[in-house]
Amino acid sequence: MSRVSLRWLLLASVLGAITIGFTCFAFFIDRVEQRSRLDDIDTELVRAERVGLQGRRADRPGPLFEDDDVLFEVEDGVVDAGRPVELLIDPGGALVGAGAENPFSPNILELMAEGEGNMTISEPRYRVRRSVNGDGLVSVTALPLDEFDAAVERFRFSLLVGGSAILALVTAVLWAFTGLLARPVTRMAATANRIAAGDLETPVGPPGGSRETADLAVGLDQMMNRLRQALRESNEAREVTERLLADMAHEIRTPLTALKGYSDLYARGMLENQADVDRAMGRIGSESERLSALADAMLQLAREGSMPENVEEFNLGELVHEVVKDLQVAYPEQRIKIDLGQPNLNELRGSRHRIQQAVLNLGSNACHHNPPGHDIVVSVQSVRNELCLSVADRGPGIAPADRDRIFRPFYRSDGARNRDGQHGAGLGLALVRQIAIEHGGSVSVEATHGGGATFSFSVPRSS
Repeated sequence: MSRVSLRWLLLASVLGAITIGFTCFAFFIDRVEQRSRLDDIDTELVRAERVGLQGRRADRPGPLFEDDDVLFEVEDGVVDAGRPVELLIDPGGALVGAGAENPFSPNILELMAEGEGNMTISEPRYRVRRSVNGDGLVSVTALPLDEFDAAVERFRFSLLVGGSAILALVTAVLWAFTGLLARPVTRMAATANRIAAGDLETPVGPPGGSRETADLAVGLDQMMNRLRQALRESNEAREVTERLLADMAHEIRTPLTALKGYSDLYARGMLENQADVDRAMGRIGSESERLSALADAMLQLAREGSMPENVEEFNLGELVHEVVKDLQVAYPEQRIKIDLGQPNLNELRGSRHRIQQAVLNLGSNACHHNPPGHDIVVSVQSVRNELCLSVADRGPGIAPADRDRIFRPFYRSDGARNRDGQHGAGLGLALVRQIAIEHGGSVSVEATHGGGATFSFSVPRSS
C-alpha cells in the first residue's frame, strides 16, 4: 500500500495550519477594517446632518420644512456626488422634502421611516443616518458607499497578495527544511529495507540530522552489530552441534559394532566352547560399560550452565589423597606424587562429587599419557582467593594450537598424545571444563618444564 512520505506529511500539516490561521486572521482583520471605515462614515453623517440643519436655520427662520420646501437646489438635474443626500419623510414613508435627488425607492423610504439610527442600504449602496425631529418627521442623511466598497476590495486584494507571498515563502523554507529533516530518516529506511531483504552487512552510516535521528542511527547501528554477532555465534553453535553429533555417532558406532558382532556370533552358534563364550561376554560387558560411561558423560555435558548439586564444605587436599589412591590401584605402573601446599587453606565449598570427578578425569588423563618411569605431580596451591589444582605429566605434551580446543567435546589432539594408539571418547576434559565453570572457576593447560603437559583447575576458595 502506497503511503505519503514524511516530507509531504510535514509540509502539508504545517502549510495547512498556516493557511487556516492566516484565513482566520484575514477574516477578523477584514471585519475590523470594515467596522472602522463605517465608523468614519457615521461620523461624517453626524457632521453632515449638523451642518445641514445649521444652514437651513440661517437661511430662513420659522418652520424647518413646508410641503414645497427644497433643501438644496439641483442645477441641470445633476446632484453633487460628494455631498450627502438629505431627505425629510413623514412616519408613513412619504417624501416631504429633499436636499438632492432621491435615490431610494418608496419601499426603502418606508423602511427608513420605521425608526432612527444608522443603517446600510444594499441597493443602492448607501449608509443612512435617521433622526426624528420635533415635528415627528424623520430626517435622513445618506452617503454613498462606492468609495467604501472600493477600499474594502483593495484591502482584501492586499490581504490575498500578502498572504500568498507569505505562503510561498514559508513553502520554500519548509521544503528545504523538511528535506534536511527527512533525509536521514529516508536513508535509514532504505538501509532497513536492504537489511530486511537479507543484506545484513549493509552499513547504517554516520548519524546525522537532529538529535533524535542521530540517536536512532546510533541505536540501529548497535542493534545491527549485536544481530550480526548473534548470527555469527548461532552459526558457530550450529557448526559445533553438527560436529558434536557427528563425533557422537562415530563414538557410539564402535561399541555398537562390537556388541552386534558378538551377539551375531552367539546367535549363529559360532562360539564353539565355553572359553569363547566367556571372552565374548567379557567384551560385550566392557563395551556396554563404555556405552554407559559415554551416555553419562553426554548427559552431564547437556546440563552445562546448571548450578552444582549437593553443595558442601570439604578439604580439597583430602579429596586429592583419595583420588590418587584410586589412580595408583588402576595404574600401578605410574608414580604419582602429591604436593598439598598449606592443607589448612584448602577448604572448598561446592559439589564434592563433581570436583572428585574433575580431579579423577585429570589424573586419568595424565596416567594414560605419562610414560612409565616418570613422575606425575598433583599439587594444590592457595593463590589469593582461589584454590589451584595442577596435574603435570611428562608425556608428549599438547601443541599450542590445540590448547584452546582440547576442552571441547570429542576433540582429540594428534596421534603423539595417544599412547599405543589408544584414546578415549574425548569427553573427559570437556567435563572438567564444565565442572570448573559450574563452580565459578576455570581450567587451562600449558607445557610442563622438561616436556609434557600441566593441566590447571582453579575454583574460588571458601572464605
